[in-house]
Amino acid sequence: MRVVWVWALLALTACGSSSSGNTSAASGAGSGGTAAGSGSANGGASTAGTNNGGASAVNGGASGSNTAGSSSTAGSAGTAMGGAGPSGRSFPDTNASIGILADQLPQMNDAQLDFAVSHYVGTEKQLLPVTQALRAKNPNFIVLHYHLSMWQSAPATDFIIDGKSWGNDYPTVTTHEDWFWHNTSSMRVPSNADQKLLMNVSNPDFQAYWAKSLADQVAAGQYDGIFFDSASPALLQAECGAVDPRLAATAARDTQFSELGNQT
Repeated sequence: MRVVWVWALLALTACGSSSSGNTSAASGAGSGGTAAGSGSANGGASTAGTNNGGASAVNGGASGSNTAGSSSTAGSAGTAMGGAGPSGRSFPDTNASIGILADQLPQMNDAQLDFAVSHYVGTEKQLLPVTQALRAKNPNFIVLHYHLSMWQSAPATDFIIDGKSWGNDYPTVTTHEDWFWHNTSSMRVPSNADQKLLMNVSNPDFQAYWAKSLADQVAAGQYDGIFFDSASPALLQAECGAVDPRLAATAARDTQFSELGNQT
């Protein structure tokens, strides 16, 4: 059984993957800043959003959040493993220091690789050859997979599907209509921000597909875990409340949905 570390980015503004440039998991470069996850003083692991240029902070601890800007908020979900994940790599103890996890490093020459592994504790959204080059210089360098949380990437939005290439599993997912969230008119519910599609995460078949495909992606890319973006139900009111009024304002919190087994 493969165990995968998962961190959740609870952003008020959502963002998808990018196959080029130095994009931010929470917001684009030059944004108003983001929040850094901050946990307890005892081991664990958490990750955070970006801060105006693609760098995100990493703190030891089990969970927590803290605002550091105006554009989005990042949260974290840690482990009870003392900081060491299934890959054997550990987030450094940052009780007395700051560790930087940079979001999607750009194409680098050898000198820039040296700088990255000596100044950052890790990164995300890297193809396997880049990950291997970074770890050849620093075996403890952390690299996370990037994936949307309760959403399907839009058909034109790519993420790393097999460690070696950017792509999208939409052609597979779209053949399972019951995996998608639908409004009362039986329509799929897209985000008006970037057209990603809301999924019915309570569907057991979708859960099984998701778990296996994500585990396969992590194994193929030799990642240390997954950075789950756009995980907050608070996104729903602004991004798709107009398409499904049941999700507007605080309705997602207060409504019991039959699709979710009469849960909110």
